[in-house]
Amino acid sequence: MPVKSDPFKTGIDGLDKLIPTGIPRGSSILVEGGPGCGKTLLCLQMAMSACRRSEKVLFMSFEEPETKLREHMREFGWDVDEFEKSGLFRLKRFNALDIARSVEALLSGAKKELLIDVHPMLFPKDFKPDVVFIDSLTSISTAFSGEESQLPF
Repeated sequence: MPVKSDPFKTGIDGLDKLIPTGIPRGSSILVEGGPGCGKTLLCLQMAMSACRRSEKVLFMSFEEPETKLREHMREFGWDVDEFEKSGLFRLKRFNALDIARSVEALLSGAKKELLIDVHPMLFPKDFKPDVVFIDSLTSISTAFSGEESQLPF
């Protein structure tokens, strides 16, 4: 499949009016705000809009369980089940501590300090997304800081 070069549209009318040229492909966008302000729902809505345009979306959750996210999406009337069945949407929950440990192991392996071979397993081998959402960086950052008591799970 050819790489899309057209700008990414959020699918949210008011937001797309604020950025009429769209978000350049390949950009990293940080959505910031306090707990409960709607960052996750905003990203889920953009993910569903992308799926409606036949774009493949990977939504990586480091906090909310998959079942809770799907429930929220269904409450808004979004076709999450249809998009998952068609192969356009992949929702995966990761444990931030496991990721931090895996990255530390990879770094140790690169320095030849690790005696076993470790391979990163974040992106599914059978799924090549056009758009990736990571929710949330706070959990990942906390996991790397070593402050397990601060993690939301």
